[in-house]
Amino acid sequence: MSTPPKDTGLAMILEILPGIFGFLGIGHIYAGYTTTGILLLIGWWVILFILTVITVLTAGLGIFCQGSADDSRAYYLRACPEVEHGKITLVSACR
Repeated sequence: MSTPPKDTGLAMILEILPGIFGFLGIGHIYAGYTTTGILLLIGWWVILFILTVITVLTAGLGIFCQGSADDSRAYYLRACPEVEHGKITLVSACR
């Protein structure tokens, strides 16, 4: 007993439309390549999770190293007492 042939157009639609939303491999499962479809489906979510963790860690490290914007800017700028009207200038410009 043979299986009826699958519709290739439907398989392509089932691969592209869910793939836009991150569900890869649905078309492969429909076409009968279940192992490949499951590996694509699970593998994509595992890779996405790993990349999200790396992004959060590196962004968090960048924010931690930068500090708050007010603190970092205040270190480089100060008012020079000899400048009229208390203008703010760079530290190296003050005598």
